[in-house]
Amino acid sequence: MEQENVYIFLYDLSDKKLSESFYDYSDIIIKHWNFLKNLKKEKKLIFAGTSLDNFCEFAVIQTNSEQEIKSIIKSDPYVYNHLLKVSLYKFKASLVTEEEVPEVLEEEFLDIESIYDDETKIYMGTITGRSTFINDMTEEEGKIMEIHFEHLKSKFDEKQLLLAGPILAEGLFGLTVFTANSLKEAEDFVKNDPVVNAEIMKPGVHPFRIFLLGKK
Repeated sequence: MEQENVYIFLYDLSDKKLSESFYDYSDIIIKHWNFLKNLKKEKKLIFAGTSLDNFCEFAVIQTNSEQEIKSIIKSDPYVYNHLLKVSLYKFKASLVTEEEVPEVLEEEFLDIESIYDDETKIYMGTITGRSTFINDMTEEEGKIMEIHFEHLKSKFDEKQLLLAGPILAEGLFGLTVFTANSLKEAEDFVKNDPVVNAEIMKPGVHPFRIFLLGKK
């Protein structure tokens, strides 16, 4: 995977008009899903899914160039219909599962409302440091970040962790997608991260649903 050509689309769900009026926007939602499925067919999509608590949806995309990714985002129905605010950033897909994972957009019959309900055993974790962390990390913090990666790698090897990587922009977060049997277990997963224990980063947890998973 060419890391310099991996990007993340962040869809802001804090405006609740989508979650409160699924069927008012069903045509646009379905077009957006088809847009993501087409990216998967073209082998450009790495991972896509949504939080279930009005935090964010995201899609991780690999492309040939920055020009191509800008063209792709303009063709997203959420963008050209001005339904959601979408931001584009570079992303480092450090760990991506190759396991078979249920993908709701590959199901034969889809019900919009049920996809966004809060029953799940998959969670999205975030770790957020000071806004300038990506550019002014100290040597000691760098050592703890190495321990952080080894910790995540162990969870990945145990097949609990499905995706991990940082958004490469100041003021944003590193993210994980992982399995857990409860919200409490998910909160513990993130709180036990070495960078959280060292008080370098603050944790966040969001119930999550996987839309699609591309193949590396």
